[in-house]
Amino acid sequence: MDYKARVCIDESRLDAEWIGQASFFMEIVEAEAEANQQVDLLKESLEVIEAQRADSIRTQYADTKLTEKALAQQLVQDATVQKAKEQLRKAVFQQDIVSGAKKAMEHRKSALEHLVKMQLSQNRAEPTVAGASRIAVQEATARQRMEAHPVVGPTRYKVETKQEW
Repeated sequence: MDYKARVCIDESRLDAEWIGQASFFMEIVEAEAEANQQVDLLKESLEVIEAQRADSIRTQYADTKLTEKALAQQLVQDATVQKAKEQLRKAVFQQDIVSGAKKAMEHRKSALEHLVKMQLSQNRAEPTVAGASRIAVQEATARQRMEAHPVVGPTRYKVETKQEW
């Protein structure tokens, strides 16, 4: 799964992104559960392999006294144990990536919430001009409307003026 693509937000389609957020998050949660399960299985498998190889090494050196330190050194050098540890390292790496993707999806949800709020506030925003009062902007807007539609009488776009105290 391409987690980077799942985390990206297409701002031109916020409605689709918002609707798909829950299903994307669920996919990541399932992937995380599978990664956790894989790590657990490989840990158990490593323990079994180490026990089997330890028994094999003890049998091989049955005529001499083998210390635990010497046994541990033999296990570290064993190719089967090394291969099992490598598989476990790869699974833990994948588990970390999926865990990070889950955190990124939580951030994505928060970002979507804020983007939707920003878009909604911009849709309802009044026109503004730097350094001008709200009444001056309303009057200028009304004048522009009257000039754009000269057929319409001036009573259609009445500007409410309120004194600011």
